[in-house]
Amino acid sequence: MSGTTDLTHKDVLRILQIVDQAEDVEVVVEYGGMKLRVQKGTVATGGAGSEVPNRVETQPTVARVEQADTTPVGPSELKANTSSADDTEKMSEIPDGAVTVTAPMHGIFYRASSPTTPPFVDVGSRFGPEDTIALIEVMKLFNNVEAGVGGTVLEIRASNAEMVEEGQILFVVQPD
Repeated sequence: MSGTTDLTHKDVLRILQIVDQAEDVEVVVEYGGMKLRVQKGTVATGGAGSEVPNRVETQPTVARVEQADTTPVGPSELKANTSSADDTEKMSEIPDGAVTVTAPMHGIFYRASSPTTPPFVDVGSRFGPEDTIALIEVMKLFNNVEAGVGGTVLEIRASNAEMVEEGQILFVVQPD
């Protein structure tokens, strides 16, 4: 945990990741001023044969950045995604020297923090490696998508409020 008196967003995501790896589980965590209760599988409904489907995959919020040849760049914890045939075809359409920012998890992609605010970035926008460039909503939790690399947006490949898959290309970026 974070060592503070309350659970952080990162702590909650880590707990949800652990729960996601179990079949039937109920976890209750009381820490500082927060209580978190998570149920999955038959324990969530009180009996066998009435399993609640796992609707979303929860992963830590880490943007993944790849070069056109899919070699990972950036900090060592960033890893290459598993590409489908469509992704491989789209990767070949990445301009030389450009990198991609992919969805770190399955969820709903948002370009802005609310419908009334401007998008975090547009085509042509410059940003730093730790800047938030989008949000992904998973189970009513909004997760920041950080670029992981500074640069300029060349292309935006996901539509606002669209369901995205983990590893899906969100942005094509010309790094600084």
